[in-house]
Amino acid sequence: PLPHPTRPPPHPPAPRPSSTSQLELCESINLWRDELVSAADLQTTDLERLRSPGLYRHGQYRGQLTSPDSDDHHSPVKPETYIRLRVQRMMRFYQRRLPVYSRMRFALRMAVLCCSTASAVLSYLEYAGWVIGVTSLAGAIISWSEYSETARKIERYTRAVRSLKKLLSWWDVLTDVEKAGTENISTLIELGEAIVADERQAWQSTAARLLANRLRGSVPTDGMGSTVAEGGKSNESTEDHNKSETPMKASNGFPA
Repeated sequence: PLPHPTRPPPHPPAPRPSSTSQLELCESINLWRDELVSAADLQTTDLERLRSPGLYRHGQYRGQLTSPDSDDHHSPVKPETYIRLRVQRMMRFYQRRLPVYSRMRFALRMAVLCCSTASAVLSYLEYAGWVIGVTSLAGAIISWSEYSETARKIERYTRAVRSLKKLLSWWDVLTDVEKAGTENISTLIELGEAIVADERQAWQSTAARLLANRLRGSVPTDGMGSTVAEGGKSNESTEDHNKSETPMKASNGFPA
């Protein structure tokens, strides 16, 4: 039957957000708007008037992104974009650092070798003063080499690059249907971030250990060269305990 002329048409259903997160965001924004107006008694002001774009000094409305590969920190990315912006970029970062530290380690080793050879020659020629100077220089180079831990950095970057390559190889063997699955996408992102976080955590542990070694002279020891932490445990035992509890997700095998 036809609707009555004076009967209002049924109200259309309210638009529903596409996800629960968008609904929560909408509710939070609306709640913030209500609290802002009610708390400051702004209902009788011109708060909602149009304003000039020049008022916004942070430049959020100015121009466009310079490159499609730029990160605006808001737009969701697809797996291929994540690989290009995050995985491959971090891999290139590690690969650029590898030759630098490799050359540094080679130069330090050659310097120690030259100092040892010069010390032997000067000792044979009975130049005692020069022998002392060259020996001191060799000791300083060795100390700096131990302090900088160049070999450990090379090992850390190599492990990170190898893990990222394994992750990309695992992703490449997936079919298009498997790549579209949310579980595989989550695995890609979680493993990628775990590899980067593992390298960063190792760097922070190295810096903390070097700082502890510099302060070792002013910290009480347990008689065996290990600094004593609070609770009577040495730092070495504490580090071993932390290592045993830290999950090494990034270094494990990747899901098939």
